[in-house]
Amino acid sequence: MVNVRLRAAAPFLVFLAVMSGFAGTSAAADKTTCSFAFEVVAGGTHGTIGTGDTLQGKLDFTILGANLKGDTKHYQAVGRLTVSAAGHGTLSGDVWYVQVRRAEHLADYISVGIRGEVGNLGNETRYVSPTLVTVYGKRGHLTSFDLPKRPDVWNALQSKRVFQFHSPNAVEGAFYDIGPFVGGCAP
Repeated sequence: MVNVRLRAAAPFLVFLAVMSGFAGTSAAADKTTCSFAFEVVAGGTHGTIGTGDTLQGKLDFTILGANLKGDTKHYQAVGRLTVSAAGHGTLSGDVWYVQVRRAEHLADYISVGIRGEVGNLGNETRYVSPTLVTVYGKRGHLTSFDLPKRPDVWNALQSKRVFQFHSPNAVEGAFYDIGPFVGGCAP
């Protein structure tokens, strides 16, 4: 009797094994890749960069996985940030995480963490990680912990918009205001 049941169930078990293999392949193929361009306006003097100077930013990253903890979803990511100022050099670094926070009593935000910074921006050549690109909105603005794919969702977070980097020579981090994001994410 047991042998008959196993024979009858065998095709179904093979089907499940094959489908579970496809599920793993599909998840790997569905990685979200984002590419955004944006402007950054200097909020203060940093080396040769003066208050009000405009910098150009480029942010490219791919999400590899995610973990929800409390009111924040942490996305593991790989990619690159580059920020340049005409006549004042370039800063670049590796994207290593993205956070989407939805808090009941605090501001919602999307934050991108960058490490391994290199370059010469404003005549500064040494940096202390992390560099951050963070946009804040009123609580309840974000409707899920999913990473927003359209730039209009990123741009609607208007409470505070900060490009922040640190150098050993600066007492505080340099905080610059981020202009609109252009680009998006796929799939």
